[in-house]
Amino acid sequence: MSSWLGEQAQPILKFVMSIERKSRRPVHRVPAKEHTRFCRVCGQSFCPVRFDALTCSDTCRRRKSRGADLAYLASLPPDQARARRMVHDADESTIFIARMAGASRREGRRERRGVPKVRRMKAVRR
Repeated sequence: MSSWLGEQAQPILKFVMSIERKSRRPVHRVPAKEHTRFCRVCGQSFCPVRFDALTCSDTCRRRKSRGADLAYLASLPPDQARARRMVHDADESTIFIARMAGASRREGRRERRGVPKVRRMKAVRR
């Protein structure tokens, strides 16, 4: 590890970097290999920022809204186009399941908030 700070600053630099690593909030993500998708418009692989992203860029998103959805499949051989279409269908079903799971969690929270808390009844003395 060489830097312009010199050899004396190396321990300090290592200490600061370790503090920065520890202070970061843990992020739960799917491994990158499983997380990459193919853009529905241009067919390039990309790592989506949102869980429900279907396109790699704003340009492709606009093209998709103008009717160019899966247009790149016409340039592929039929077998490869069929396989890519199945990949896109699988991505859509994964997104649908994730949306439904989120909706179910929200509905459960809404129900729990609506139910009044049960309080202990005072014992009646006779």
